[in-house]
Amino acid sequence: MWSRVAGGVAALILVTFAPSARLAAQGASGAPPAAAGADALAQALPFESLERYLLSILPPEAQPNVKGLRFGADNGELEVEAEVNLAAVQGLDMLSRLGWQRLRAVGPVRVLRPGSAGWEVRSASLGMFPVAQAIWAPLLQKVTKRQDTVIPVIVAPWVKRVEVDSAQLLLY
Repeated sequence: MWSRVAGGVAALILVTFAPSARLAAQGASGAPPAAAGADALAQALPFESLERYLLSILPPEAQPNVKGLRFGADNGELEVEAEVNLAAVQGLDMLSRLGWQRLRAVGPVRVLRPGSAGWEVRSASLGMFPVAQAIWAPLLQKVTKRQDTVIPVIVAPWVKRVEVDSAQLLLY
């Protein structure tokens, strides 16, 4: 299944947070960070670390179909952009002739329950054109085996809140 889906909408979204994967990058240790006050208890997860980790968990056959991965913040939500090969996306046959396109996905990152956070993908666009949720959501749901558009990830149990800023995720 991955070989058919790799490199497209689902691969970009999965590259951002793999379901039930433990973040091995900085910021996801099992112990809370040491700091002076309760509000200061935050661990930064720089986007560079997140990118390295996420690319390392992609199956090797999917990596050639996603390039130029970028992370950012859009009004406090996680924004992920990448060039994706639409011809490699099962379910987007009507767009396959477009070849490589800039895909953007945006949504908040929140704690789902102790030890689990998730990126709720709320919108996707190709270039400057929005893609209807009716098109991308079923692809995401098929890959995550969920009924919603949340991509869960295991985090340390001390994480109570996740914030997105311009260069990193902040785990509180």
